[in-house]
Amino acid sequence: MLNDLQILNDKAVALAGAMEQLRQENARLRTQVASLSSEHRAMRERLSSAARKLEGLLEQIPHDA
Repeated sequence: MLNDLQILNDKAVALAGAMEQLRQENARLRTQVASLSSEHRAMRERLSSAARKLEGLLEQIPHDA
């Protein structure tokens, strides 16, 4: 019986350790997602700006009919 309790305790300790590792990884991944989302927004803004500039340049090209 004492051996069973020790095995159960060891498993509980291992589970608690795994849960802590998963919490830390989850926090790291949330930070990474936030950073990548911010980078994605910045890239979309740059792309939109470049597209507007390109459209402006295309409008300046004379159109021969």
